[in-house]
Amino acid sequence: ANIDLVLSPKGSGAISVPAALNYETLVTADDDIPNKKYVDDAITSGSGVANLDEAYDGGGAGAGRAVTVDNGAVQFTGSNAADETLEITNSGNGGVLLVENTGTGDSFRVNDAAGDTTPFVIDDAGNVGIGTTDPTLRAADAGFVLSSVTDAKDMFLTAYSGSGPAAKSDYELARARGSEASPTIVNNGDSLGTLRWRAWDSNEFLISAYIEAVVDGAPANNSMPTKMLFYTNNGTTTYRRMTLAENGYVGIGQNDPDALLALRQSSEQYPEIEFRSDYNGGGYPQMTFFKTRNNGALSDDDWVGALSFSGYDSTTAETEFAWFAGKAIDVTNGTEDGGVELYALKDGGSTNVFIFDTVETVFNNDEADIDFRVAGDNETDLFFVDAANDQIGIKTNAPNADLVVMGGVGINRNVAVATGDIDISGSYLTNGADYAEYFKIAQDCSVYQVVSLDETKRIRPARRGDKFILGIVSEKPSVIGNSELADDDPDSVKPVAFMGRVKAQVIGSVEFGDWLTVSNKPGYLMKAQDGDERVARAMETNSGIVEVLIGVGG
Repeated sequence: ANIDLVLSPKGSGAISVPAALNYETLVTADDDIPNKKYVDDAITSGSGVANLDEAYDGGGAGAGRAVTVDNGAVQFTGSNAADETLEITNSGNGGVLLVENTGTGDSFRVNDAAGDTTPFVIDDAGNVGIGTTDPTLRAADAGFVLSSVTDAKDMFLTAYSGSGPAAKSDYELARARGSEASPTIVNNGDSLGTLRWRAWDSNEFLISAYIEAVVDGAPANNSMPTKMLFYTNNGTTTYRRMTLAENGYVGIGQNDPDALLALRQSSEQYPEIEFRSDYNGGGYPQMTFFKTRNNGALSDDDWVGALSFSGYDSTTAETEFAWFAGKAIDVTNGTEDGGVELYALKDGGSTNVFIFDTVETVFNNDEADIDFRVAGDNETDLFFVDAANDQIGIKTNAPNADLVVMGGVGINRNVAVATGDIDISGSYLTNGADYAEYFKIAQDCSVYQVVSLDETKRIRPARRGDKFILGIVSEKPSVIGNSELADDDPDSVKPVAFMGRVKAQVIGSVEFGDWLTVSNKPGYLMKAQDGDERVARAMETNSGIVEVLIGVGG
């Protein structure tokens, strides 16, 4: 090797070394120690002075004191793959390696290839970079940067331990006020650290999303209330999207959630919550409210869930205007009953508007002044309940009686009125054509038979000569009086027509307009002769069952 080196014998004067020292073998004038070379006196390198204790034949230099190189560099080159090129071992308490940089270059750098552009670097400001030549390039406020220019990389924190579930890898961000030598407690609202995601926007690594931990309350010894904040970028601005509060409440769009889950959307006129299922089969999305009593059974009439509809009133006081609630009416196994109820504010007070359960369906259960209206396709007030006046209107919203019907009424079954009157301003329409009343039966009689009344006010088939001919048993009366007789035992009564058109059983042939009287055959009529009691008048020429008119006199 070309060595620009001047040596003097051991113990005699100085050795001058040029600015750049590059050697393979150090030659000594001392032959008394084979294979061992050392220089005991001072080596002058430029304007600096250093003392070298020993130089071993393996090429390593043992330095017991400071080595100063004013210009150039000290280079260690190794070729033995089994050994480290540089090994520093310390068994004392003074530390292993101190790198002090008062200049502007990197303080420490490790290349894994010649001209490496993705080294391990500690720059002059103390920033650490792995995979980058400039730790400050990726983030101006970064202290540690991990970068890859070839492929996506992962960072693993791995723990191997058989000591139980508590053995784990931790990634910790710590925060204190004060100084490292004298830390002080953090304050409410202090940020404890963030985990950020950045993306290159053609000019810089722009923040795309991040998670931040913030003190959320008054901190104290062994007490540190904390909330987690979640941010995303909408394309131009990074916004806070979700908050996990110190009490476990979650807010989405709501920075200070006051419920287990608080949702807020200010930029949409009709914000939606969507439950969607793409399952290829039966089923459907659902939302469940589940209630227990201390993880045990409910009690009868317990509320099990509710939907609340709230907002600000005129004074911006938060007000619950309406709510829809589910109730467990009977919790007995095998006979459970449930229902739902709708409540709303009425004049500032809660009012039960609607009940729908297995016992009954009730509108206006609290008897408030709440009208009920059903609209039709072409009729606004098809059915109307006037709650203030306790009146019902059909095709009118201004009934002036208990029941007002505008238009026709068709009835194909019995109608019972316990008390009160039915006021009909129009016509009363019916398919029947006679007026009848119920009478108790003394002797079995059938429809179309003429009957007479005995002294007990019971009826039997009439015979010629009976003192009280009453009327004809009607098939389909238009009006039936004395209906309460049928309440207890409807088979014990028959409707007897007094007036109108009915059909009757007739012996022989009769002609239209003939007067009819009672025959000798019980329940039958026949053509009347002069002097006979006239009971009905034939409305057709016929025999057998004949349509007749009764109650017209004779």
